[in-house]
Amino acid sequence: GEYTVEYVERKGKKGMVIKDKNGKLLKGTELKKAQVEVAQRQKALEKQRAKEKTPGETIPWMKSEDNLLCAIVMEFGSNWALVADILNVHSHFQGWHRKQDSCRNRFRLLSTSEDGTPS
Repeated sequence: GEYTVEYVERKGKKGMVIKDKNGKLLKGTELKKAQVEVAQRQKALEKQRAKEKTPGETIPWMKSEDNLLCAIVMEFGSNWALVADILNVHSHFQGWHRKQDSCRNRFRLLSTSEDGTPS
């Protein structure tokens, strides 16, 4: 299926919703099915990109990616495989893929204050 991801703010909290191609909000089993399908597409995309990537190549995180990462974690928690899949649904249009370890490490960095203590 085709899905769209929308980023919303409710009561001062950022989050996201996943909708079908007709704009219907996915919930329950439909949402789980979409998440599985997205994960499968991402794995295929990851395999293809791994063939094209230069060893040791890293892509800096953009501020918009940081914001999106935080919103995803707020909405879905620290299931890093799911967080990476959702983030990559958005960013695959921009030509890169974030692994779950990279998402976890970046979130930890973002959630640590300047003095090194968790915020």
